Amino acid sequence: DLLHPEFFGRGNVPSHTHCLVVANHASHLDMGLVKMALGDAGQNLVALAAADYFFDNKVKRAFFENFTNLVPMQRKGSLRKSLEWAFDLLEQGYNVLIFPEGTRSRNGAIQPFQRGLGHLVLRARVGVLPLYLDTYNALPPGSFYPQSRDVSASIGPYLSYEQLSQVAEGLPRSDAE
Repeated sequence: DLLHPEFFGRGNVPSHTHCLVVANHASHLDMGLVKMALGDAGQNLVALAAADYFFDNKVKRAFFENFTNLVPMQRKGSLRKSLEWAFDLLEQGYNVLIFPEGTRSRNGAIQPFQRGLGHLVLRARVGVLPLYLDTYNALPPGSFYPQSRDVSASIGPYLSYEQLSQVAEGLPRSDAE
């Protein structure tokens, strides 16, 4: 085996509801690793993916639209439109994976989060399942072939909508979002 995946915290995956899955991003292997880590809940997983990268020509667009669970998200321009896509998917009962950093980390460190995660949680009234992925350099930028190495997904405790809305209560709207 080229990659040696390990999964931690699988008992934290909620079986009673769908949720927003939030993970750090260091590799194009991340979507597949998250799907594997979630087990049965991964069958219902849709990921927002950079439209300017995955859907930027006819061939890639045809492949990703027909053979993956990737949904195009604009990294530039209207964040609101991308959040609408995610909201609609959550409303349909999908687990939605987002990488709030907005792009892959180039050094393995978690990057600052883009705005909008809190807005999406509060509007869709869903909980969050946090994951930490150890995939840095498993498929380096510009490479077409994975490197032989250990990779892992650590699933944190599920945070219910009720817990998150209590934390956001009383905060200015801009801080809650």
